[in-house]
Amino acid sequence: MRGLYRNTRNNHAPFWGKKLMAPAWYKEDKMPKFFDQWNTRLGLESIKMRHMLEEYSSPDKDDQKRLASQKAEIQAYIGKSQAHEKARGMKDVYITDHTRKQERFNTLNAGEDQDFFKYAQSVAEFNATSTTPETSTQLEYSSKYKRGSLAQRMFDPLASAKRLSNGTLFVEVNEAELGDISEDRLRK
Repeated sequence: MRGLYRNTRNNHAPFWGKKLMAPAWYKEDKMPKFFDQWNTRLGLESIKMRHMLEEYSSPDKDDQKRLASQKAEIQAYIGKSQAHEKARGMKDVYITDHTRKQERFNTLNAGEDQDFFKYAQSVAEFNATSTTPETSTQLEYSSKYKRGSLAQRMFDPLASAKRLSNGTLFVEVNEAELGDISEDRLRK
């Protein structure tokens, strides 16, 4: 009855199994592995206890033979346990043929599937149509605010941008537009 706290620590459970008590770490598939490893440790402890009892029951028998048989029994048990661990560890190993899997989408019903299909088709059609480079560099970004007004500069700063042939907006910025960019001001 002495040292109850110390005895609770000597339960021979795998150290990583203590994490399973926390809800964040608990996984249903980890419990069989935990119990399997725990049973392996308990089996080894029972063999050690049996060996200890044999030693105390017949202390003057042939020690060399007994020690050799005990060592062989423990090594056989550990070898069997390691083979079992290796076999169990290979169940999560998968071999892939590196072929691309069919793309899957996270839709909830057939209506969403149809909407997504229409969207993907419209994107493909848009990407297939290209404008000529001569006209695309001349096109400017249209804005609903009057060019140069405060509202345009605040809410639509890309109004002076030109659209390039690949669809991106191109804006030229000069130093006068940046204002005071001294190091002291930037630090503030």
